[in-house]
Amino acid sequence: MNVVPESSLMADLLALSRFRNYRRGDLMIRQGDVASSVVMVLEGHVKVWRVLGSGKSDVLAFRGRHDVIGRTAVLYGRPRSAYVEALERCRVALVPGASYLALMERHGFMGRVSEDIRERLAETIAVRGGSDVSAQLAFVLTRILDRQRAGGFCDPGPVALHSTQEDLGCHLGIGRNSVSSGLRQLESMGVRRRRGRIEILDNEKLRKLARTVQA
Repeated sequence: MNVVPESSLMADLLALSRFRNYRRGDLMIRQGDVASSVVMVLEGHVKVWRVLGSGKSDVLAFRGRHDVIGRTAVLYGRPRSAYVEALERCRVALVPGASYLALMERHGFMGRVSEDIRERLAETIAVRGGSDVSAQLAFVLTRILDRQRAGGFCDPGPVALHSTQEDLGCHLGIGRNSVSSGLRQLESMGVRRRRGRIEILDNEKLRKLARTVQA
């Protein structure tokens, strides 16, 4: 399971947090803003995206329940490098940046957090530019499954990602038609397209294909 290192300190982090609810399309982080907090997703999925110098949008990642977002800017004292947008109704915990850093330092977690950030960046790079679209999609979707079910908090039914095919294509660096074709190939592996969402059912066939992408 791809579990964030902060998971073992969840109770401590929640005790430091204030909580907010967001609707689909709401921005919880804005590119260029000062980083004052770390965001823990408690319910729902979000899209992490940025605006390039050319003015085009670049979808960097999809994150969901139990993910921690906005750590890099807090760790290194930088402005926010991307937007974080709710893809559905979301509930999040906002941990003050200084409190987050102090807790990570006290428990000796700074190295683990930095490594987790590097691994997630490596995943984003690995999934782009591959020749097998269905494998790229399988990789992204199984990562969503793993993070959604971190710690065993999710039932065994399908996980729904409320994303458009355009956003998936932007994330993978391919066109919408290629995404549509790739998703059709994954239908025999437990992936279903529904109106406004993609449903993912965990199974070994999907995971076997995902493992062909090396992060």
